[in-house]
Amino acid sequence: MELRDAVNEFLTYLLENKGYSINTQNAYQNDLTKLMEFIGEDIEVENITQEELREFINFVSKYGLSSSTRERIVASLRSFFSFMVEVHDLEKNPARMLYMPKKIKKIPEYLTEEEINALMEQPDISTSKGMRDRAMLELDFASGLRVSELVNLKLKDIDFDENFVRVIGKGNKERLVPFGSMARKYLLLYIKEGRPHLERKKTPFLFLNYRGNPISRVGFYKILKEYALKAGIKKRVYPHILRHSFATQMLQAGCDLRTLQILLGHSSITTTQVYTHVDIKLLKETYQKAHPRG
Repeated sequence: MELRDAVNEFLTYLLENKGYSINTQNAYQNDLTKLMEFIGEDIEVENITQEELREFINFVSKYGLSSSTRERIVASLRSFFSFMVEVHDLEKNPARMLYMPKKIKKIPEYLTEEEINALMEQPDISTSKGMRDRAMLELDFASGLRVSELVNLKLKDIDFDENFVRVIGKGNKERLVPFGSMARKYLLLYIKEGRPHLERKKTPFLFLNYRGNPISRVGFYKILKEYALKAGIKKRVYPHILRHSFATQMLQAGCDLRTLQILLGHSSITTTQVYTHVDIKLLKETYQKAHPRG
């Protein structure tokens, strides 16, 4: 089978059977398109060698890709060729022994309690937009949602009886995450008084823009950046920083890693463990400030 046809079949399979997110599908498509451009789309899949795949990875690595991007490209190749082995009985898997670059885990940035409070006070809740923005910020920080999860929420996903939000996360996995009294207060205000003025047509989505469409990830980023600037926050503020701040605050308050893993929707606890480094950093900073010889 020619590589072009095999890639198209693999991408269709991902779309129909695996439940991967659109972002993941797009990433796999982008990686495999680069492979076709490098090696030729009409080459027979069974003729592709491990050496050619290594040359491809070395080639794309010359463009200053991050370790996480290189890791994803290797994962894309492995998934594709594993599919060919399983579905089309490919005799040899040239991607099986590919080197997976070690991912350097950076300590996540986070906002302090003072910075969070300053950020929350910026939206003008006398306006529909301000009500919406305050509700989004409060809920995102209260529940540690991914930005894609936040903007895709629907009205039916909010349970005010139990103060839980139903989230569809990566891999189409569902989880229930609690939220607190502040998020509840501003969600109710927005739904009752703000959202009706934004809804141009009947829609199930919770957070709407002026055209009555769901807020996009880019839209949320612009909103967050605007309020961070007004709040005088000097750090680089981006949507995921609220999720990092949620995780950090939870650990500081005594939350165990397993519970935090469930709340964040991480498939592996090793992903959650990166926040222990944040906690240690905070511990050292507190010690240095408090101890007379710190």
